[in-house]
Amino acid sequence: SSSSAASDVYKRQDLNAFKNGEIDVTNLSTEQARDFKDDPRLRYVNDGSVFYVVYNMKNKVLSNKKIRQALSMSIDKEEMIKGVLNGVGGAAYTYTPKDTGIKGFEKDFAVEAGEVFPKFNPEKAKKLLAEGLKELGLTQLPKLEMIFNDSGNNKAIAEYVQESLRKNLNIELKISPMTFQERVTRMKQHNFDFVLAGWSGDFSDPITYLDLFVTNGGSNYGMYSNPKYDELVKTVRSTADKSVRVPAMIELEKIIAEDTPVAIIRHGEKKYLVNSKVKG
Repeated sequence: SSSSAASDVYKRQDLNAFKNGEIDVTNLSTEQARDFKDDPRLRYVNDGSVFYVVYNMKNKVLSNKKIRQALSMSIDKEEMIKGVLNGVGGAAYTYTPKDTGIKGFEKDFAVEAGEVFPKFNPEKAKKLLAEGLKELGLTQLPKLEMIFNDSGNNKAIAEYVQESLRKNLNIELKISPMTFQERVTRMKQHNFDFVLAGWSGDFSDPITYLDLFVTNGGSNYGMYSNPKYDELVKTVRSTADKSVRVPAMIELEKIIAEDTPVAIIRHGEKKYLVNSKVKG
């Protein structure tokens, strides 16, 4: 897109200014960061973003929880980050990102919530897929498609998910790149099976992530609905009392992890070069 091309130009100009000693801090593209991977001036900072695959609940097959769980467990997030993303970002086991200053009772909220999302488990995934198909009266999955906007690392991530499903579950997934605007339009129309998407919080509180899946919510593109989830969100929004809010939000994390309206993939990072004289 023209905006990402302009961003790349600015990053090149900023990097040159950093090299010339004109500025002390600059952020880098993933490609630029590769050239500085062993440089002590390179810093990674969690940026408050989370990336995931959204499942469309209008799809009969994807309305089955066991099938959604199977698909999610067939993706090795650790391997993907290491092999596809060159170690940039963290494998995500909570929806709310960690190390971004979002607090629970005393510690980081994501730490207090614990790693509630399932880890890579291809054997359990095969079992759950078979059970889900049986519940639907099917012997195999129909062809499914994942849409994504073709920018940054999205194509590489989509290809990794496609290969994971093929290798671990013998599922053929079609992947379809498109413009950012087309992807957003398709999401608003609920016109997809899977979509590669992401979210960044608007303020420093877990609810800015955890209220996304409220029934008929404006950003609930997968049409997920759970009355218990909706009630907990109302509770969290209605009080400032930590002793009520934090346990409710931890329960929201657990419900998403169990119901799997999305397959969480990773938390995002920004990459910076910082002059060694800059402290704190």
